[in-house]
Amino acid sequence: MNCFHFVKVYDFYEKNNDKIKANYILTNLADLNRDIFKIVRAKNLYYQVLTSKEITPVMQVKCYLGLFDVEYTQDNFKQAHEFFDKIFANLDKVDDVAIKAETYFKYGLLKDDENDLEGALEYYNKAIEVCDNPKFNLFLSSCYSNIASIYAEQGKKEVALEKYSYALELDRKNNNLEGIYYWNTQIAQRLQIAKPDMAQDYFKSAIEAAKKLN
Repeated sequence: MNCFHFVKVYDFYEKNNDKIKANYILTNLADLNRDIFKIVRAKNLYYQVLTSKEITPVMQVKCYLGLFDVEYTQDNFKQAHEFFDKIFANLDKVDDVAIKAETYFKYGLLKDDENDLEGALEYYNKAIEVCDNPKFNLFLSSCYSNIASIYAEQGKKEVALEKYSYALELDRKNNNLEGIYYWNTQIAQRLQIAKPDMAQDYFKSAIEAAKKLN
């Protein structure tokens, strides 16, 4: 759905005085504007929803996650933390595991970028624990890969390979060719000295995925 259609649906709910559904549409419209880098418009829409009296805990969390995305991409970590304080204040009221997984993953990202690796691991693992179904947890593969990168940085090569393998299997199941290419390459690079024959197999799989992408 594009911006025009969101506005039409919003107008319909406004005319019928259905504020909850109208605000739900505004939240999604804000997400769309964020994704196409209309940042000022996105922020205004998020705050419009947040200042409404007709707002659910899910909408609150989604709006603050959207505002976090905006500040995070601009490296404004102080403001990002302030939004997470508000997210965690409302998260217990949210039953949606997809939103909880997104919250934990993105807080893990923030910790990761601040070089708080133990904090990052904690929240990446929380995102996996709250929902290990890739249909609902869209960040599952990224959780495993980021965990793997941390363990690799810490010199825990075997654990890192195990986590990269989890990410690879998830992307194979979802036929995500970009992920298949990337994880095969990552695993191959880490095996090429100790297990060159096995590394070669992963490189071949990476090349096959790359050919399909092109």
